[in-house]
Amino acid sequence: MSETIITLIHDDIDDATYDFMAGSEECNLIDIIVEELSKQECTHVPNRIYTWANKVDTSVPVDFEVAFDVSHFFPEIKDMPDIGSMTGKDQVIQDSIMCHPRFMSLAEAIVTKVNETKPREIGFICNYGKHRSVGWAYIMRKYIFKTSVIHNYTLRC
Repeated sequence: MSETIITLIHDDIDDATYDFMAGSEECNLIDIIVEELSKQECTHVPNRIYTWANKVDTSVPVDFEVAFDVSHFFPEIKDMPDIGSMTGKDQVIQDSIMCHPRFMSLAEAIVTKVNETKPREIGFICNYGKHRSVGWAYIMRKYIFKTSVIHNYTLRC
């Protein structure tokens, strides 16, 4: 199987140039973002979406055709003392991802790549496999790849 990893943001500097507020209380654009997501033309839906961590797992735990590396994608979450107990399954984490100024362009790039390559399995990778990769997977399934099944390899809950 041919495996391709696509880095969505290449380094911390690439992402650090943005000044934005995020989180469900601070971002009032969620409804607009959700509407834009629903306009995405999805002609192919992968069977499975995998998530895992590149700093925890020493090898890629699954066979995939295309994976999206979100290791350098940094949504901003302010005043969240319980962030350690949250995961990308939590709405506040997903909202912070969707409020990132580059979210829509990256989501469009993901849909385009999936439509072009028609993979059966895709993946999302981040550093620890708890917030970003999981959040991206759940967002994409909720709004775009509605019949995909998610497997979280690093997240243990």
